[in-house]
Amino acid sequence: MRSSLRFSVIIPTLCLSCVSNANADWHLLRTDLTMSEIRSPRIDRRMVHYLDQTGFETSTPLDQVFFVLPSERASAWEYTFAGSGTPALITFTDDQRLQALVQDSDDPDRLQFITAFDSEPRTITLDHLRSLAVAPKPKTFIDSNGDDAIRLLNNDTLTGFIESIGESVSIDTDGVIRTFQLDQTSAVQLATDPVTIAGTYLYLDADHRMLTDSLNASTTISGSAHALIFQHNNTGTPTQSTLIEFDPQRFAGIDIEHASVDLIPLGSLTPEISPAGDRLWTPRPSELIEQIPNSGLSDLDLKAPVQLRYTIEEPASRFACVAQLIAGQWSDCELIISVGSDGSQAVEIQSHRLNTTRDEIEIMVDLPKGTTELIISIEPGLNGPIQDRVILRKPRLLIERPLPQFE
Repeated sequence: MRSSLRFSVIIPTLCLSCVSNANADWHLLRTDLTMSEIRSPRIDRRMVHYLDQTGFETSTPLDQVFFVLPSERASAWEYTFAGSGTPALITFTDDQRLQALVQDSDDPDRLQFITAFDSEPRTITLDHLRSLAVAPKPKTFIDSNGDDAIRLLNNDTLTGFIESIGESVSIDTDGVIRTFQLDQTSAVQLATDPVTIAGTYLYLDADHRMLTDSLNASTTISGSAHALIFQHNNTGTPTQSTLIEFDPQRFAGIDIEHASVDLIPLGSLTPEISPAGDRLWTPRPSELIEQIPNSGLSDLDLKAPVQLRYTIEEPASRFACVAQLIAGQWSDCELIISVGSDGSQAVEIQSHRLNTTRDEIEIMVDLPKGTTELIISIEPGLNGPIQDRVILRKPRLLIERPLPQFE
């Protein structure tokens, strides 16, 4: 396992215009898990200003926001680079992403690359790097059992320890070093630990997610953007900086990592699945494609009767979703929410009847202190286990943690 350092993008002053997105639907998710459809968002250092569904202008403080994202997936742009190299989408350990040209480096422990924002190459240590996506839309995650890995264009996968990455990549597999041209691979993945850096992350088109320091963004006011990129060492001291500029129409939203609260999409957890009612077997829930790009909030399609038991690493304080019955003539079921803590007996906290006359319910429930298990059950109703299919729309959990105390 490699150690992880920080690579961050800090944007002191930013004014964005995205006229094409001005009339599109955007989504605002707050830190209490409430969600709103909004229009014409405008973001400054402290607030998100927007039009609500009635056309009324209102604001929400940034420290109460998880994300502001458009309904439609951003387009990919064609990039112009001041140099040569192998194109790749670079993902860092803090989940920042940059489209770049990868070049040969004089230091095998460092990756050298140039972005569309640079006039000169930059380098980072491999400890900052999570992955390189080289082929168009590759499956970048490789199940490598804790090792570095390379996936070739023919889908062969090699695991071991990556010695260097440039326009060629070398990997030590059981003491044998093998070298491949980077453009003959579809993905390169390093066994570095992911890190979470609190702050506001800016999305530009389909290929960039960057950490910002202060932000002024709008979907209606034209302007320009300037950014300062830093590479940080272990002490957090800036060691490298570059000014970047980008087309303001590439603005594709923000998300915010908070130190005291965290958003957990339910679809990111793996449940223990049991049949409910008198069934002996039930299929696994299907994870539907996320309706809000970059949000991580996928819908879950449940074939009832079923019970899902989720284990949560940190105690959760709130659960929210919309439960929608895909109603047929005989549809009738009961959705039950129960919680547990440290292996204690589960306690039911809510139940909702879903049938042809009430086929949708919005759920927003505070969880008892110390909740580390969430159990969602769908039991058959009056007509038995017939046509009881329920979709959980954007199911999500809230984690609240105390801020560190400094003496």
